[in-house]
Amino acid sequence: MTATVTLRQEKTILTDSYRVVSTIVSASPTGMYPLFVIQEGFDAYNEVYQRVATLDDLALYTENPLITIVAGTPGDFIALTPGQTIEITNALTVVPQWFDTYFVTALFEIATVDAAGNWLTVTSVKPFPTAASGLAWAKTGGGPSGVGAKTRRADTSPTTYLRRHWTSLLGTVRQAESRVTAIEAYVESVVDLANTHGITFERIETVVYP
Repeated sequence: MTATVTLRQEKTILTDSYRVVSTIVSASPTGMYPLFVIQEGFDAYNEVYQRVATLDDLALYTENPLITIVAGTPGDFIALTPGQTIEITNALTVVPQWFDTYFVTALFEIATVDAAGNWLTVTSVKPFPTAASGLAWAKTGGGPSGVGAKTRRADTSPTTYLRRHWTSLLGTVRQAESRVTAIEAYVESVVDLANTHGITFERIETVVYP
């Protein structure tokens, strides 16, 4: 099987930084989707970009989607149910970097709700763009609401993990362009290596010599 990856990168000038949104929008095989190595920062609600994954990284780490939101007050989510939609109502103020031509509304469909109402997950079709704190939310159509929520990865056990999207905020245009160029080059490199060696090392090779 030939490995193929489609990388989308959107560059935007924000008020005080340059933003690059890098997303793997298609991949074959599916194991090539999570090509960004991310590490936990000073807590579970802070993440640090490390690099584009190597073949070794794909074997060592697993994808950890950014789909969990933790309530600012324990029990805030108790009345919510899967299939409902919540909106991050202060996203434009707190996390303006979330918004691009693909992300136009801060609406998320609920996938699961913690029995105690302390956290919930949203569907992986539309994960949270970045880890963030200080979020206000409300159930669309009326109902519960809250403040002080935080978004984080699904599994907090591993501190290094894979992600299929990453939003970079850089201080200068040179840094931003360098990030775009580096990601493009390293994604191309790992795909080339995957086509040469396969994405996993473990297999049986049988060769018949004359």
